Amino acid sequence: MKVCKDCGVEKPHTEFRKHSKMADGHINSCKACKKEYLNSYRAKNPRTDKNSPLTTRRNAAIRRARVRDQLCGCCSAEDFSLIYLLASLGEEEFEVDHMTPIALGGLHCTSNLQILTRKDNRVKGCSPQAGY
Repeated sequence: MKVCKDCGVEKPHTEFRKHSKMADGHINSCKACKKEYLNSYRAKNPRTDKNSPLTTRRNAAIRRARVRDQLCGCCSAEDFSLIYLLASLGEEEFEVDHMTPIALGGLHCTSNLQILTRKDNRVKGCSPQAGY
């Protein structure tokens, strides 16, 4: 039996998570108190939860801004729409790919885009054009 440091209730060791550094091999807070603490912490600090919708939206906005900053300025929204429309046509699954990936300094520009099959795009990965 062990007393929880948070609720003060004496409980069996099965109600405590194991921890090799503790003298008795278990943490000092019972599972219920630890869960309650984590839920309240996540409610107060939503950005620390990496899977929260807020964090996901924020990261997506950062990625979009990074791509937008790498636009060449010579392409219009209609140019991009046309390329993505062409990729969606046909029976096989096609994807729009950057010949020189943005991660390697390529621009989000129509002259840097190509249409590849999904399989070819996965094989190419984040490498420069190299024969595709």
